Amino acid sequence: MPKFAMMLLAVAMIGLAGCQKQAATASASAAPRNDADSTSASASAAEKRVCACCTAPKDEGEMMTQSPPADTPLTESTMPQPAASASSPTIPAVPPAPPAAPLLAFTMQDIAGQPVDLSQYRGKVVLFVNVASKCGLTPQYGGLEALYEKYKDRGLVVIGVPANNFGGQEPGSNEQILQFCTSKYDVTFPMLGKVSVKGEDTCDLYKALIAASEPMGKSGGETGDVQWNFEKFLLDRQGNLVQRFRPKVKPDDAKVVAAVEAALASEK
Repeated sequence: MPKFAMMLLAVAMIGLAGCQKQAATASASAAPRNDADSTSASASAAEKRVCACCTAPKDEGEMMTQSPPADTPLTESTMPQPAASASSPTIPAVPPAPPAAPLLAFTMQDIAGQPVDLSQYRGKVVLFVNVASKCGLTPQYGGLEALYEKYKDRGLVVIGVPANNFGGQEPGSNEQILQFCTSKYDVTFPMLGKVSVKGEDTCDLYKALIAASEPMGKSGGETGDVQWNFEKFLLDRQGNLVQRFRPKVKPDDAKVVAAVEAALASEK
């Protein structure tokens, strides 16, 4: 082989050996970097996963607070407690109902035989009158109806209470009494069924009315038993007895009218 050709071959072989050495060095250095990068990326991903589960904010709807550490003994103070919800409705306090007025705390029968709870008249001004169909004072039915018609829209209720205690002047049945007072005097105010307002068989309503009037005696008011037909007991809007009028005091008497208007003017 000519000398020049041999020199070219030697140069080529030296260059090839250098290239192979450089390739081996590059491969060796590239592999560790890839492993380190992979390890670093894995650690970073794991860190992110730990952060996501440990440091993520609690969901607003979560119902329990964070549990105590595992080595903490469970006591009333360390046990998980329900979280307060900002959206929990607040139940308003219900004010207590006002006590029933004692003089209206009775259930009676009306003149048709149906039960009537007198407490329904709380807030009204009530005039109880024991009535009779065959009495010299029976024409007071007309005055009572006129009083009722004049003031009923302002809150007056006249309640007729038939009774046969005086001279046997209310002998009829409830049906007969109703037919008489509506046909002769056009009565529209409420009527109770016939009861007793004097004696051992006095009904509970009239026992209470008579007892409530006793303190009035200190100021010159009427007290004691009902004297005759058409005696009148006036209650204010709270169900308290405020006036009592004897039978001969007519419904249109100035004293009756003034007492009714004063009671109507009071607050409920």
